[in-house]
Amino acid sequence: MTCRRRLPLFCLCLLLLLPPAAGCSGRRETAVAADYGYYGMRLARRIAAEAPYRAPYSEGEARTRELLREELARLGCTAVQEQPVIRSGEDGSRRQTANLIVTLPGSGFHADETPEPGHDPAVLERRAPTLETATTARAAPEHREVLVLAHYDDCFAPSEAAQVPDYDGIHESAASTAVLLVLLRELAKTETAYDVTVGFLAAGNDDYLGARTLLASLDARRRERIDCVYVAERIYAGDKLYAHAGRSSLLPDSKYRMRRKLYEATDVAIERRLKTYTGMDLLTNQGGYPVAVEGFAENHIYREFTLRDSDYRPFDEAGIPIVFFESADYNVTAAEAVIESRHPAFSNNGGMLAGSNYDSLRLIEPQVETSRLRLRINAVAELLLGAIAKGSSGYLAADVADAESEGTDHLR
Repeated sequence: MTCRRRLPLFCLCLLLLLPPAAGCSGRRETAVAADYGYYGMRLARRIAAEAPYRAPYSEGEARTRELLREELARLGCTAVQEQPVIRSGEDGSRRQTANLIVTLPGSGFHADETPEPGHDPAVLERRAPTLETATTARAAPEHREVLVLAHYDDCFAPSEAAQVPDYDGIHESAASTAVLLVLLRELAKTETAYDVTVGFLAAGNDDYLGARTLLASLDARRRERIDCVYVAERIYAGDKLYAHAGRSSLLPDSKYRMRRKLYEATDVAIERRLKTYTGMDLLTNQGGYPVAVEGFAENHIYREFTLRDSDYRPFDEAGIPIVFFESADYNVTAAEAVIESRHPAFSNNGGMLAGSNYDSLRLIEPQVETSRLRLRINAVAELLLGAIAKGSSGYLAADVADAESEGTDHLR
């Protein structure tokens, strides 16, 4: 007879409290939201230290691109597209740099046959052809896409170092570039329904030329299947973390369609208890006063969008929904009074750090919480992961839809 030893009750309770062991997939079970360690912070610090002056077309920008290639290879991203970005001068001169593009294919979507009331009519119309075949045979999954972008250049070239001796662009782009690397590391551990394109953009400080080049490479069919373009920039030194929709949301009958992904991002912050685990909220601009907006004859109430341009602008102008993450302080009574930081250490520059010698880890770090760089990077990565996981309105992820059609429990 085989004897079985009984575990004391307190041991059984202890076992129930232990976290589950990771499986063969290597997926790390995150105990709390935005718990992505020090990886992103170390990368941001490394970019700032090794290539502090990385203006478009400079050797610093080229060094950053090489650093990114090395890190992408470590992450197992072997299919990295290097997309040439070329500025042609009126005198016939040419300056060249490159975007680095990583595309992760998703499982796709099937039309949701029982959409919730209030769905955007344009979404319902878009998925109608899929619904026509849903009752007779399961259609092939439809592929929808999101783009996640940040530029890796900054404001000054090595030749300008004497003018801004402390500068390293940690706020301008090093932190947001690190967000994309954290995102790629975490996406490698799971599956998504969305196709996800992650773009490290060059020449952001040359009229967003990297973003314009990427947009120009997308044909009409590709553009139609993009649900959102997420852009991060200047996320570190500002007092508060914000997300904005684009100015295309001000067009007639466009507000909900063009801001839906912004509202999803704020939902993610609440659902994943971002403030509890990181100490920061995700805010939206709630200025509430009228402002003049380029391209519009009438003033608009300054709410849930920003007048500050970034790499999102070309996509917004093309009518593609965007969500733009940045750090600043919009709790003011006039658009021109928006600043990045109220800290007295930066008052000599009107509370602005980007594009100045104050954009320096050496100068910023002693004035803010010691954990801010790590937490800001991880928080934005968490928001992006949560937004991607929410999927496409009016659709079910293909694996969920297939499981439901077969009568299986897709939660197992």
